[in-house]
Amino acid sequence: MGQTAKVLRASWRRHYTHLLDSIFEEFASQKIRVTPDVAMDLMDELTERHFKALLQSRQDRDAHGSGSILRFDYDAYRREAHLYAVTRFYKTYFPRKRGAPPLPASYLDRILRLRFKGLNYVAIAEKMGQPKGKMRKQVPVAERLWRQAVDRIEQMKRRFPHLVAAEHFKDQKMLVQRSKRQTVKIRRGK
Repeated sequence: MGQTAKVLRASWRRHYTHLLDSIFEEFASQKIRVTPDVAMDLMDELTERHFKALLQSRQDRDAHGSGSILRFDYDAYRREAHLYAVTRFYKTYFPRKRGAPPLPASYLDRILRLRFKGLNYVAIAEKMGQPKGKMRKQVPVAERLWRQAVDRIEQMKRRFPHLVAAEHFKDQKMLVQRSKRQTVKIRRGK
């Protein structure tokens, strides 16, 4: 494959990926399902309009007929575009969801209540009527999510101490009386 053919193929690839992406995004935003064949037909119409306008402007500019002739096997390039259209169709309308759906908060709360009572995962599985292997995976997930929530709350307390009630402070330095000016500075984050 010559250098010109490589440049032409790269240009074509940029062109059809951009057109197909925009076609699928536009129709998906309007909740309309477009098949790859219909998307290819729409792309052909847009490409034909674009190249007709480009050819007309080039013929007007190069009236004397000079310039090189490029071979463009549209059918060969169209196969590559069709494969991309099929892939894009499935990514747009049938996205692959990885992993299990998130566990409901009420279910995680039940697991944590039993865990904080001192039960191990086998006892929790028996109480909740779940398989032991499943519970072995879910107890650490519940504990990890609980630790993340506690860490976020602690960060918020440190970042915005003026929003936390005074009886919840463990640090006595925060209970010192402040002037109005200090309180305003703290609220503004200065």
